[in-house]
Amino acid sequence: MLHFVKTNRHFQNSKVVEKELKKFVPDYSKTENYLKNVNWVNQFVEKLEIACNNVKSIEYLKGSSYSNVYKAIEQLEKDQ
Repeated sequence: MLHFVKTNRHFQNSKVVEKELKKFVPDYSKTENYLKNVNWVNQFVEKLEIACNNVKSIEYLKGSSYSNVYKAIEQLEKDQ
């Protein structure tokens, strides 16, 4: 979700996340055919910097949902 919007929202379940995600990726589906298609991966990779910046901006909010994946991405970029 952070690829598209700055949020620290706690989602009730994966169906709620999927519904919200479809606002930004209308054709999103958890089907094997969709997930085999590299286009969705490219769409998210193109927005990787946005996602990292979004999570950094909300990382320290009290009670926020967060991800530290950006730290691994930054380390990988340094190691290149």
